[in-house]
Amino acid sequence: MNNFMAGIQGLYDQNRFLEAYRQSAEYWKPARSIDGLSLDELVLGGRLAARLGGWRLSRRLFRKAVERHPSDARVRYFAQGLRRRGWKLFDQLLSWEKSAEL
Repeated sequence: MNNFMAGIQGLYDQNRFLEAYRQSAEYWKPARSIDGLSLDELVLGGRLAARLGGWRLSRRLFRKAVERHPSDARVRYFAQGLRRRGWKLFDQLLSWEKSAEL
């Protein structure tokens, strides 16, 4: 995680969500492609958007994170609310049991 994102994470950890959003607003504009965002940026952005009521953006960022890194523990944890076609709770529980590094 770069220094800028570490600062945003620090604000998030202090529950200063709006300030974190204001400082990172350039990342979340519709004109910016999310394809260039790192995994840390996708996860933090998804969490921040969810905190501030940006459910569409949050889902979009988490879907991209799942697409790129489906087995990453952070992605599996924070994106667990996403509903996919054919999604079944039992299948999700089995996948957690197979690789339970959390």
